[in-house]
Amino acid sequence: KPVRVHLTVTDPTPEALLKELGQYSSLGITSDEGSALYESIMRRKIAIHNTLWCGDDYRISRASTGITDIKDPRLGMLLMTQPHDCTLKSLGNAIRATGIYARTLTMDLTLLTRQIDIDELVSGDESDLEKFYAIQKKHLLAGIERRKKNQPRICMTFAPDAKKRLRYVGRDVKRLMQQGGKLYHYNDWAARYCEHTARSAAVMQLFITPDSTVITLETLEAALLISEWHLNHFIVKMDVVRGSSHSERVLSWLENHLVKNGSYDFLRREMMQEIHRSLRKKADLEPVLEQLAEEGKIQLWEDESGTHY
Repeated sequence: KPVRVHLTVTDPTPEALLKELGQYSSLGITSDEGSALYESIMRRKIAIHNTLWCGDDYRISRASTGITDIKDPRLGMLLMTQPHDCTLKSLGNAIRATGIYARTLTMDLTLLTRQIDIDELVSGDESDLEKFYAIQKKHLLAGIERRKKNQPRICMTFAPDAKKRLRYVGRDVKRLMQQGGKLYHYNDWAARYCEHTARSAAVMQLFITPDSTVITLETLEAALLISEWHLNHFIVKMDVVRGSSHSERVLSWLENHLVKNGSYDFLRREMMQEIHRSLRKKADLEPVLEQLAEEGKIQLWEDESGTHY
């Protein structure tokens, strides 16, 4: 009996999802009421999806269902949920620790500053939409045929100038992820910045030039804008969870102790004794102070009594 191919499924349980992937391992999940799915799959059984993220073959063992082999997996999800800022505040750190936020592109409509008319951005008519659907169908059928023949995946490659640009971006992001850098507290998502960019660029390029596997610099630049938007979105949402940054804590402490100190001059040794416990070690406090000095928010000098700010 031939396996019935499902390209998309709606509201599956984790167990049903694994069964579907075992039969045909290219799958999309869609739901316009995805809260329950988000609750069960994304938070409680995230190990499955974290494993599928790398695209390697995966073997699942369950006492009730036996062993399921998932080969050459491709899993995509489009989940629409109600605003969950309250969930973020109560469970955000636990959810973030699973790695799911760093592996998904989220969008909160409350962060859109204005309605966007697509006609303002691109020109076209219904025939262009039909072309889009035709290209989409072509790629889907080609993927089905490739799997039937057990052929390897077709890899997308970057044009030389695009590859150079992405490497430069990767180095810059890595620098910002270091302690004291702007992305230090968001390094889980930032670590996948280039990967998210590459995925977006590859998908766009397949629709721009359906018969080419070379990603151009122009397409990469568009993908970088998308990744930048999602990273900024991630930062806004995670700030709700994380609370004040180290820089904010230092500045707040300085302001609150200004009267008690009697001057604008603070000795680092005294700061380490009284500041928030997460910053009482020199290795933790010093990079933050240096960063604030670089930003012009504090000044640094030394004399015989020590280092002052």
